[in-house]
Amino acid sequence: MSKSIKKVKFKNLKIILVCFFSLIYYLTTFFTDKMTINFSNFSLKGYIIIKIIEFLIISFFGMCLYKILAAKDENYRKYFKYFLIYFVPVFIILILIWPGVWYGYDQIDLIELSKTVTFGTWLNYLTSVFYSLGLTLFPVTSGAIILQLILMSITVGYIVKNSMDIFKSKKCYILYVPFFLPVTIFYTLYANRPITNGILYLLLISIWIFDYLKKNKLTKSKFILLCLLIGIVGNWRSETIYLIFAGPLFVFLSYNIKVNIKNIFKVCIPVIVSFMLIMFPQKYLTRNQSFVESSSRNLTVYVNPLSYMLTKDLKGKNLDENLEKIDKVLSIDILKKYPSYSGTPCFFAPNSCVKSNYTKKEYKEFQKAYFVIIKDNFGLFLNTKYLNFIDASRIKQDYFTTFNIEDKTIFGDDLRKNVLKIIEGRSSSDSEINIFNRAINNLFIPILGLLVVFVISIFIKNLRMFLLSGMIIGNALIVFLTAPADYFMYYYNVFLIGNFLIVFYLLKTLLNVEKK
Repeated sequence: MSKSIKKVKFKNLKIILVCFFSLIYYLTTFFTDKMTINFSNFSLKGYIIIKIIEFLIISFFGMCLYKILAAKDENYRKYFKYFLIYFVPVFIILILIWPGVWYGYDQIDLIELSKTVTFGTWLNYLTSVFYSLGLTLFPVTSGAIILQLILMSITVGYIVKNSMDIFKSKKCYILYVPFFLPVTIFYTLYANRPITNGILYLLLISIWIFDYLKKNKLTKSKFILLCLLIGIVGNWRSETIYLIFAGPLFVFLSYNIKVNIKNIFKVCIPVIVSFMLIMFPQKYLTRNQSFVESSSRNLTVYVNPLSYMLTKDLKGKNLDENLEKIDKVLSIDILKKYPSYSGTPCFFAPNSCVKSNYTKKEYKEFQKAYFVIIKDNFGLFLNTKYLNFIDASRIKQDYFTTFNIEDKTIFGDDLRKNVLKIIEGRSSSDSEINIFNRAINNLFIPILGLLVVFVISIFIKNLRMFLLSGMIIGNALIVFLTAPADYFMYYYNVFLIGNFLIVFYLLKTLLNVEKK
């Protein structure tokens, strides 16, 4: 009896110590925030929100550390082992290329917003929240990159650990391969919303797959996590909004929940409520914007194909009339002056193609005219999008543009450039990606792999595999039709999930054959 009492007391002491150190770390951030936050010009509301979320994150990781170090939970220790196998080498690469990958101007804008804890809406408020959390959790400019690396390592560790549980084979280590590809490492160390959203989407898909294969029950805590992931992934990028419908469907399929009115309400209502709650801040923050300001961010979708198509011979019965309606919102002259199938230079030109005084009625007429022009010139539209996709696929793209920021490198500029060259997939040349990296780091492999999985699922009559692969193929199609520029990152969730599914199903098939 006395021994059991001692064990309980010792366990309680461990819990108290973990809580104490978690609290100390949290309180310390209020002092380290002075290194990154501009308190002379900051949003108090934004700061309070970030500190609340930060407290929850630190508490969660404190609980995980307790399970690993104090409680010696075998499951958590395995997770931690597979987490470290990915985190440590990629973190070393981050140190070598410090302060990380800075590609384009979005990150610079996000850093400036985060220093004042202001939630910008252009790239969705969730991106600003993520960057602000990175700055307060890790008081360095690359805080969001470190946070994204941790998120990726958690996801990879989850995948490998659960695969080990199911297959009980060291061959499961092959699942690290898609995540150690140079391009995957490059984007893991480049914090931007398509990348973070893609990692969260992969985690969501992984939970559905492994819980189904392990026949896990849907607990309350797991359902809350799923509702949060569905809401975040579905809202963070507009092309994944379909998850408000697909999310509940996969909850039913993954946990073999009986379909009846009661269960439909039990599953769908919390998912929809979570989805709407996560959507609300974006709507709230943009409530005072003018119609032109709020709608103009969507115009890049139209600008990209139109500017290039206008350089060709367009067809249509009412073409001139439709072009006049287009001109009420987007200047035809500016579109023609900066034509591009790969981006939207006319959108960001000194004299932007976007008109400043169009009305809701003119905007609706513009949309109708646009779709009529696309319908009448559908072949040209598809060719424009095909050219955009080829550039985005990394089959032809020949360079990255990395911007240095104020932070100094740790081991010097030369080493940083050489390591960046490796994870960018470049050879000795400063501009050309080598043939090997073109062959393995492109969009064709995951998309073709998804198509193969999709076709096989029809033959073997696997509804879950059919819907899962079909959903990601559908996502790729949405991006293909709407991508405003030839950025590989727009397809990043397709790249990540496609490569994971290819390796996972190949591993599963191989191990099944070995058993037989």
